[in-house]
Amino acid sequence: TPSIRFASTLTDVNGTLFLYGGTDQGAIKGGAYQVFSDLIQLDPRLLAWTTVAPVGVNPGPRAYHAAAAIGDRLFVYGGVNWSGILDDLFAFDTGANPPRWSQVVPARTRAWPGP
Repeated sequence: TPSIRFASTLTDVNGTLFLYGGTDQGAIKGGAYQVFSDLIQLDPRLLAWTTVAPVGVNPGPRAYHAAAAIGDRLFVYGGVNWSGILDDLFAFDTGANPPRWSQVVPARTRAWPGP
């Protein structure tokens, strides 16, 4: 079971729910707080939580990020952590064996919009 947290994401990838990141109650109370970088899956049929230990480049601790699923992949974008505002994109491939994180690097290098 994951610890109590907020500013995390819970995303459905092909019927399995994935919880990523977030922060704990210390952030609300103005005290010391933790920003999480764990990935935890919930099998809704069994109501069982499992911590996932994928290979690859982990997005690192973050809260207030966005997440979306496309096919077998969970995408995590942006958010904040102790270093400030994040502007990066990661993909978690649930179909890979073993499951893996990778950073997504934009193909376009020009500012948007552009000619």
